[in-house]
Amino acid sequence: GSNISARSPFHLVSRRSRMKFSNSQFGIGRYSGYANRIVNPHDVTFHSCRFEIDPHNDSGKEPGKWAAVHVYWNVGQSSETNQALKLIDCDFGVNQGMAKEADTYAVYCEGDFADRNNRLIMEGGRISADFDHGIWFNQGGNLRLCDTTIAADTGMRLGSSGKWNIDAEVGGIRFLGNRYADIPTH
Repeated sequence: GSNISARSPFHLVSRRSRMKFSNSQFGIGRYSGYANRIVNPHDVTFHSCRFEIDPHNDSGKEPGKWAAVHVYWNVGQSSETNQALKLIDCDFGVNQGMAKEADTYAVYCEGDFADRNNRLIMEGGRISADFDHGIWFNQGGNLRLCDTTIAADTGMRLGSSGKWNIDAEVGGIRFLGNRYADIPTH
């Protein structure tokens, strides 16, 4: 679909499906294990879209965790492989009125094994300085990040440990924040 304007809560499940969105705006609510997330993004593309943390259904006055794009590659006992979430020329922002103490993420990916070949592909676009974190890989996964402007305080966090390997290709990044990357190995 194109020219979509949606406010939180935002929940997208695309198991074994192909979805394409363009020239659209999405307001996303508080980080959650059951809402405001993208689950099993088999083949999902967002092109020239805007994602904004939008506390309209939540006061936003209480500190907490907020993610403009929150990805669960697998839930329950699923073990989907070869999925791709593409964010092409997309912009990320934080709505006014957020608690300054809130912990904000432009893109937050839950854990995944790199050998499953589930990929976050981000090309072009901009992450505003209103974010604490740009791209956050909690533990393991695959990332292709290129030609993107990241003004978040910390540009990337790429977590890995044991079997939770990370495979990242990064290039052409214009970084305007305080810390380019945090790469912990637990």
